[in-house]
Amino acid sequence: QRRLLQQHQRDSMNQNPMFDLPSESIRQLHQQYLQQVQHALFRQPVHEREFISVVLAFNQKNVKAAKQKIRDFQLEFSQQFYSADTIKDAVYQLSVQLVRLDKSPKVEGQNDV
Repeated sequence: QRRLLQQHQRDSMNQNPMFDLPSESIRQLHQQYLQQVQHALFRQPVHEREFISVVLAFNQKNVKAAKQKIRDFQLEFSQQFYSADTIKDAVYQLSVQLVRLDKSPKVEGQNDV
């Protein structure tokens, strides 16, 4: 039954058009997340945070699959570490970004950002 629920959640995430729509509000929210992370980098002890990063070169045809893999990971992570019926004593933020590093920044008037 849990696998069916996971598959339903994945299907819902994949079919949700909100995940890939340009939005100024979502960009502002992401900016706030990044500011919180930057703050934590200098204020939180190392044993309370995890920072990892990797720079990869790969074919841009694989971006859609890479994004799906990230979404699957986020869903699986949430299901493993969050449960409505457990006692919580801290709030954490998990952020995963996939951005292209070798391309020019946004051009003024570009609508797909």
